[in-house]
Amino acid sequence: MKIALIRKAFRLHGGAERFTSRFLQELQHQGHAVHLFAHRWSLPSGTSCTLHPVPLLKGLSVLQVLSFALATAWLVRRETFDLVFSFERTLVQDVYRAGDGCHRQWLRQRRRYYPFLQVVGDRWNPLHRVILAIERRLYAPDGTCQIIANSYQVKEEIMRHYATPAGRIAVVYNGIDLETFHPRLRARWREEGRQRYGIPEETLVLLFVGSGFQRKGLTYLLSALKRLEQQVSCPLLLLVVGKGNPKPYQRQVAQEGIRSPVLFPGVQAEIERYYALADLFVLPTLYDPFSNATLEAMASGLPVITTAWNGAAEILGAWRERLVVSEPAATEVLAQKIIDVLPEREAVGAALRSLAEAYPLQACVEEMLRVASNTAGS
Repeated sequence: MKIALIRKAFRLHGGAERFTSRFLQELQHQGHAVHLFAHRWSLPSGTSCTLHPVPLLKGLSVLQVLSFALATAWLVRRETFDLVFSFERTLVQDVYRAGDGCHRQWLRQRRRYYPFLQVVGDRWNPLHRVILAIERRLYAPDGTCQIIANSYQVKEEIMRHYATPAGRIAVVYNGIDLETFHPRLRARWREEGRQRYGIPEETLVLLFVGSGFQRKGLTYLLSALKRLEQQVSCPLLLLVVGKGNPKPYQRQVAQEGIRSPVLFPGVQAEIERYYALADLFVLPTLYDPFSNATLEAMASGLPVITTAWNGAAEILGAWRERLVVSEPAATEVLAQKIIDVLPEREAVGAALRSLAEAYPLQACVEEMLRVASNTAGS
């Protein structure tokens, strides 16, 4: 088949990026002619596909979203494809991977947790209006594109907000490279990583991985850290890995009198090294369709504490009650969940690794291709 693949930024680092790269390679391995529509790209070695650069207006985010959607639609319609597969909210696709979830639900979450002035600004922000307009077109009840959600949480949100028929929405959980993220990597990188940051072996390292610190609930984790200092005897340290402005959270550390070190190493290409040096992964997210970082931590053998608003919580099985907080802002409950898991964190980490092994990246890619092939066939 001649397949158009749409991704605004095609890079090689990051969980979503790794998956898109693997997806493209598998399409080519099966003999399909792949055309990539992207604004920025960095293709893996040995990959050959037809590139279609998509122009993007610089400046305001609303202009970038709108210009990408319009330019992609114009470029794709210039040719004939057997299948158009999009990882972005666009105006033309046969299959849409709803990796960003449901924007209307995210705006509801913002109203619950964000400051009043920020919520008021959301009402008049043209960016949200444009995204919602595209989303209404994507999820319209009489629409024709097949939707692939990465959690049942997202599927339910789309159906509830847009009355999209259940039959148009398939659920395919994210997959993970089980060799890149593996408990045995601790033996290779744990000591080296701790030496780099001057972390003694007796220090309990909490790891937070995510870009967009406000949405990922970092402020609640810091408040929980303050509570932990009063109840845990061992030294604590919080590592915050990802893209975001650390200054508001550094001020929070000072204002709340948090004594434990809080480090912001930024975005890291080899994120698996940070799972190796950590003892516990915590992500009190306000909204995550399916956090790749959560699955990466599980595969690395780390205990995971997250919220009910993380689609990845669905794969925790019998551990969900012990490891999931229903309310992100309930910092006392968050701190207690962490305390409860500490005495048996090795056993919990091993159990979560076993759960993660049910979601290899290859199986995810194959299931996505199956859905796409069925769509093309119909």
